[in-house]
Amino acid sequence: MIEGTGAHDTSPSAQFESQFSQMKTHQTENGTYTTVRVTPENPRGNTVVYATGWTSQMKNCKPFFREFFRRRKDVRSIQYPSYAPPEVPEGSIYNPYALRNADAFIDAIKREGIEKIDLVGDSEGSSTVLTIANRLKEEGQIQVGNIVLVSPSGLGKPPILELATGIVKMLGQEASGTLGSLKRAL
Repeated sequence: MIEGTGAHDTSPSAQFESQFSQMKTHQTENGTYTTVRVTPENPRGNTVVYATGWTSQMKNCKPFFREFFRRRKDVRSIQYPSYAPPEVPEGSIYNPYALRNADAFIDAIKREGIEKIDLVGDSEGSSTVLTIANRLKEEGQIQVGNIVLVSPSGLGKPPILELATGIVKMLGQEASGTLGSLKRAL
């Protein structure tokens, strides 16, 4: 409401603020997680799935969401679940916490019927987006376009190489040079 006029503010800034403040809680068999969604008018490209670092709260990520909105990108994220991570078999390439978080993201993506996504992982969210990419490849239902890792951490040497190898297989030959560069860096 625009003060003193009785009219509603429909500016892009007001739309962003309204959408960013509307978080939804979802129930799964393991517990709950909370999502945030920001969608501008006439969004461009794939939906962006944004995974924060482990200690980030949604309010701290508001500048990232605002920039995605300004660029007319549809963006989703979750506040990581607090329920216990699943047990993973010995030798699994998956970090239990990244697996828990990835499964919550995938649940949210499926609930909204999203078919094509780009993944952005910030800090330890990088392990989450790599896990999302591998899990979605295994399922084959949702297409992953771009994968962006911002200041990746918490990946560990063996798991990151195994996850990256899986992603290279998913993306095809054009990504094989990136895997070679990653191996040399580690």
